[in-house]
Amino acid sequence: MSDPRGENDSPGLGRTLSEMSGVAGLDPALDVEPRRRIFSAVKGSPGIHFRELQRKLDMPTGQLEHHLLALEAQGLVSSQEERYYKRYYPRDFDQRDR
Repeated sequence: MSDPRGENDSPGLGRTLSEMSGVAGLDPALDVEPRRRIFSAVKGSPGIHFRELQRKLDMPTGQLEHHLLALEAQGLVSSQEERYYKRYYPRDFDQRDR
């Protein structure tokens, strides 16, 4: 039976994970589980480098690169190349603390 308001009757259909979980302010880019894991790791260890992040999350290189690029495009993380390492920082990290 259809909803008189024209909305879908199926619970969760067409809604993001953040809407279903009731987490206010969760960025839609974090609806994807690997991105939440990556963002959490970067937030917990600002300045973590790529290989350390890869080891910590036990994630294939290509998958990690893909999700990091998406997080950077959304402005959730930023990166900085430092000699032989590429380091990642959460968006709210104070640049002066690097």
